[in-house]
Amino acid sequence: MRKLAFLLIAVLVPLVNTGCQTPMGADFQKLKPGMEKSQVLDIMGSPQRTQRWRGLDRWTYIFYEHEAREEREVHFDQGKASYIGAKYVSPVSAEQQDALNEASNREVEERVRLHREEAARALENYEGEIRGTESNPGYVPTFDPVQ
Repeated sequence: MRKLAFLLIAVLVPLVNTGCQTPMGADFQKLKPGMEKSQVLDIMGSPQRTQRWRGLDRWTYIFYEHEAREEREVHFDQGKASYIGAKYVSPVSAEQQDALNEASNREVEERVRLHREEAARALENYEGEIRGTESNPGYVPTFDPVQ
């Protein structure tokens, strides 16, 4: 008898709990840009995945809607929802982004190299002006005699 009661409880409790839940897709439709994180948590609960990227928080919710797997995201900027929708897909692949980053890094390195060469030439010119020539010294220190 106890086993039967335990079995009934084990089967009925999950059924009752799932019967009271609303589909996550319907809850996701309630989200609006500008909502605080706490408001999103109240509606959706904890996200399955979180990520911080370029100063933005990115929450991912994964659920099943009409037997299809859905992955939706909420992005936060300064604590407020700034993007609500389908999973964000970068307009370029990782390989393309790496190539863009490498090109940008080479450009920065070239600018730094040119700046250092220019600074070295400027220092050399300045030192030449200070030294002057033998017939016209640029800087002649004066000393007070020691007494």
